Amino acid sequence: MRVIILLVLALPLLVVLWAIVRFSIVSPLRVRGASARLRKPDAKGVERICGFCPPDDLVQFYLRSPLVTREEVSLLDRSSATPKEWFVGSFFPLTAIDAAENLRVFGVSGVIPIADDQAKGVYLVESSGSVVFRPSGRSAKLVAVAKDVGTFAAFEPNECPIAEDS
Repeated sequence: MRVIILLVLALPLLVVLWAIVRFSIVSPLRVRGASARLRKPDAKGVERICGFCPPDDLVQFYLRSPLVTREEVSLLDRSSATPKEWFVGSFFPLTAIDAAENLRVFGVSGVIPIADDQAKGVYLVESSGSVVFRPSGRSAKLVAVAKDVGTFAAFEPNECPIAEDS
């Protein structure tokens, strides 16, 4: 009986310890050197992991866009009457190892994780080529960002972020 009580009390602590080790130590080790891989997309490897070939405009975005190497940048979408601002903390390399790790970290599948916004969510490319944002949280709904990567790549870096409503 004491063994069962001990197991019931110790199990949650072991789960928390595992999560800390997995996401604080193992994950960074798995993706170290990410900045060196940003300009070296691996479309075949990402296709193996995500289940569909990355759109060509996504591969070209990683090869050519100066946005890929920027960190903590606000992108301004002026395509509507009211401009929309999207904050990007950093882009993820378009490689098999990074895609696999980010799919696990963010708990998603059937998409390609391309960037985060520093713990508020993740930007994803769907098999249709559209770019969506998934806020943090299990029940979070996808928010449309751009109809394709080319449209997303055309967003303007905004040096003076729009003030958020308080």
